[in-house]
Order: sequence, then structure tokens, then C-alpha cells
Amino acid sequence: MSRPGPSSYNFKQPRSFNFVSIGLILLGLAAAYSGFKFGPVYYKRYKVDQILRETKAKANDLYRMQSDRKPAEKRRLLDSTTEQIEALGITAEDNELDVYFGEMDDSINADWVVTVTHPVGSPTVMKMHRSEALPQEAGGFGD
Repeated sequence: MSRPGPSSYNFKQPRSFNFVSIGLILLGLAAAYSGFKFGPVYYKRYKVDQILRETKAKANDLYRMQSDRKPAEKRRLLDSTTEQIEALGITAEDNELDVYFGEMDDSINADWVVTVTHPVGSPTVMKMHRSEALPQEAGGFGD
């Protein structure tokens, strides 16, 4: 009967640097590059969402405002919203920023274009559209 002891098998020790290691390093570098290039774009999109929600709260009574005061209030809200978005670095000249009310004043919208350049290859052009629905009647939102 043989005694249990060291195995007579000669297992091959893994190499310290192999194709899997190289693949994982490349994957990590790609994730870091994507976060570095696209992270700020999506952070600004998040901040624009916050600004539009604030504008939505300010425009809460727009649907029942008198007709003669409504255009001036809409212009004031649009100017204020545009100014806040431009403070994030999204401008009408560079990013084709457009802030507007939807048809029948049912939403507040912001559209802009972001171009992300890369060291190699063509740039990535991202067209952003954000929207917040506005209430259409007391106690609810329109369909």
C-alpha cells in the first residue's frame, strides 16, 4: 500500500505574463479611456437633467397663466435655463445648444451636440436630447 504524500504529477506552472493577462490589461485600459473621454459627457447630461427638472418646477403654473404674460414668462424661463446649461460649458456656438418648449408647452427640451476626439480614428459625435414633461392641468400631467 502506498503512502499518501507528494504527488508525482508535474503540474505546469502558469506563466506570469500570458495572453489572458494581456487581454485583461487591455480591457482595463479601454475601460479607463472610455471613462476619461465619455464620463464628463454623461456627467454634464446628468446636470442638464437636474436643470430641466428645476425649470419644470418653475414652469409648474405656466399652463394656467394669462395669455398676455405667458410669452414673457416662457422667454424668461428659457433664458435662465440656457444660461445655467451654458455655465456647464455647453454653448450654442460650440455645441449647437437649443433649449425650447415642446408643442403646446407640454415639455421643456434641450438639444446639443458633443464631439469627442480620439488620438486615432475619427471623432465620436453624440447628439443629446433631454426632456422634462410639464403639467397640463391642475393635479396631473397631460398625455
